[in-house]
Amino acid sequence: MEFTLQTMLNKRISSYLLLISLALLLLGCSRSQLTEAKLPTVTINNHTWQVELADTPEKQYLGLSNRADLCDNCGMLFDFNPPIQPSFVMRQMNFPLDIVWIAENRVVAIDENLQPQSLDQLTRYTPPVAVDYVLELNAGEVKRVGVKEGDEVTLISNY
Repeated sequence: MEFTLQTMLNKRISSYLLLISLALLLLGCSRSQLTEAKLPTVTINNHTWQVELADTPEKQYLGLSNRADLCDNCGMLFDFNPPIQPSFVMRQMNFPLDIVWIAENRVVAIDENLQPQSLDQLTRYTPPVAVDYVLELNAGEVKRVGVKEGDEVTLISNY
């Protein structure tokens, strides 16, 4: 009976060790991999960007200002509920952007290759209609992927 009990204990310990090993392996994933897995995505023309959400007035005011750059296949998605006609400027930007205006899961307008501007000469960019979302991308992305007015937009929140 002791032999059987010992065998059962050994099997249980082996199972626990296996579970602990798997847990440690999963924890070994880099922090960036875990963060990227949680980021929402936007897909247009079978191309997907991981996006940061600007879903509060503070995040929307700051946007991508004061950043050195935006990674490849990344963007910032501004969420407006209810839909509005926001104005965007290139205040304190360090790199050019493409802006995709989105209403009811469709591209309704595009502003391409918007250059950083000084604080004393800011141009306001506004969509022609109220929008649910605004997608900011690195300049040239719209042309590279072939985004155009009327394209369908898919948002996956991953939360």
